Amino acid sequence: MKHPWVTGALAIGLFILTGNLLISTVSPSTAGVSPKLQLTKFDIRKGVFLVASPSLLDPSFRETVVLICDHGEEGTLGLIMNRPTNYPLSDVFPDIPGLKGFSHTLFEGGPVQRQGLLMLFRTETGSEKTQLLLDGVFWGGDPKMIASMVENPHPERQFRVFFGYAGWGRGQLEHEINGGFWRTVPASAGVIFEHDPTTLWEELMDKSTRPRLIVSYPPSTSF
Repeated sequence: MKHPWVTGALAIGLFILTGNLLISTVSPSTAGVSPKLQLTKFDIRKGVFLVASPSLLDPSFRETVVLICDHGEEGTLGLIMNRPTNYPLSDVFPDIPGLKGFSHTLFEGGPVQRQGLLMLFRTETGSEKTQLLLDGVFWGGDPKMIASMVENPHPERQFRVFFGYAGWGRGQLEHEINGGFWRTVPASAGVIFEHDPTTLWEELMDKSTRPRLIVSYPPSTSF
């Protein structure tokens, strides 16, 4: 499924991969879809992590953490946060010479439109090719912002580049959550850019299953 936010007015710039990267295209998630499940309301909104439950065995999403970038009547679009590859970004953007001095690699964003690129930026202001995702984080497709960050490095300005994305049609993600395949956890710029992606699933799975402390206060006895 080609997501309308990528193909429509909010395309935010998809760039075709060239060179020696052979990346196949597969279908979007179909895990846990059942017409017998009733839709319920969940915390599905941009800026939320979807944490795959252990019961989700679909190889496209097994043990993944997906950041929801947009959600609406037409469906949901997200990026997988914990699948870094060995492809250096200097090979993806050869016109940005400064990348050769950095260790940035390409991330696998999902099984849909894997020949396209989407980007996350940790910065105070975005550009006309990006949209605000959450406080201090923008998403879209703007290589000029990458070039600017490389040429003028700052510890609080970071970026990541993903090929492909995760897409769900209308009501599909709700079905999957209702079937117990996903849990939701609030996202933040710090978790997105500072936490180790190779241990992120375990970290957020533990957070999503940790019992919440409920504090009860005795009734007031003042007169």
